[in-house]
Amino acid sequence: MNFDNQHVWHPYAKIPNDVPTYLVESADGVYLNLNDNRRVIDGMSSWWSVIHGYNNPTLNQSLKDQIDRVSHVMFGGLTNQPAIEICKKLIEITPANLDKVFLADSGSVSVEVSLKMALQYWHNKGLRDKTRFVTPKGGYHGDTFGAMAVCDPENGMHHLFMVTMGILLVRWLSVTLKMACIIYSLMFCLNIFFQIDQRLGIHQKLCLTLKKY
Repeated sequence: MNFDNQHVWHPYAKIPNDVPTYLVESADGVYLNLNDNRRVIDGMSSWWSVIHGYNNPTLNQSLKDQIDRVSHVMFGGLTNQPAIEICKKLIEITPANLDKVFLADSGSVSVEVSLKMALQYWHNKGLRDKTRFVTPKGGYHGDTFGAMAVCDPENGMHHLFMVTMGILLVRWLSVTLKMACIIYSLMFCLNIFFQIDQRLGIHQKLCLTLKKY
């Protein structure tokens, strides 16, 4: 742990860090088993990525089966059957007019792709000046450059990046389902980025392309 403290730079931390970093030896269900024999609940679900729990036997077996065939292959010009199957499932559970899937490797990257697709869409339509984005007050969309640019500059930690894009900040927006794309585990990337926070019952994340004034 001394090496970790001196040489490993963790997210949202300094080197050396002011707060302790805990060593996880194993995990199961909602629990993390630390090296000091403590067992704690991971309430953040590893930044919302372990929604089915740690050491899920079905997921573990799928990973083991897949790695014996091929662990990874780029998606540019290539495809694979598991990717085809997950895209089929996503299309089955979304409205009929949402029948295209772009796979991204993280939430932040999905926002980046959404922003680029939005700009590309209007560029292809001949509206090259339509480059402004609207983002809700209090919104947080990730830590990559474009995602930080559409975070709340007042209450967020990424205000320095607002200068990179034309941003219009609003308190909240409501749009029809026909204009929205609900983001699942593997996010859809369209010219509208939309995620519902079910705990609050409001539209917590929304990135909607507007015509530049």
